[in-house]
Amino acid sequence: CFYGVDTPERSKLLAAQHDVAGMAKFIKADSLAFVSIDGLYRALGEAERGDVLPRYCDACFTGQYPTQLTDHDEQAVSQLALLDETR
Repeated sequence: CFYGVDTPERSKLLAAQHDVAGMAKFIKADSLAFVSIDGLYRALGEAERGDVLPRYCDACFTGQYPTQLTDHDEQAVSQLALLDETR
């Protein structure tokens, strides 16, 4: 998440490495299923996700951030690493 939640690279996430059955086995669960975005909102007492103005930030699930990600969107801008040793 670009809002500060420390999420690993996609390749390191459990779902990138296993199918649903593999994830269930990994976490030692009897079963595992995923809820839809609208299902998530229904669980919160909402009829559905409002596409124009969602009530909650769900960008970590949808990729649709409520604000522009200027640091991410500006491809021309590059930031040097703090300990850059290429000089």
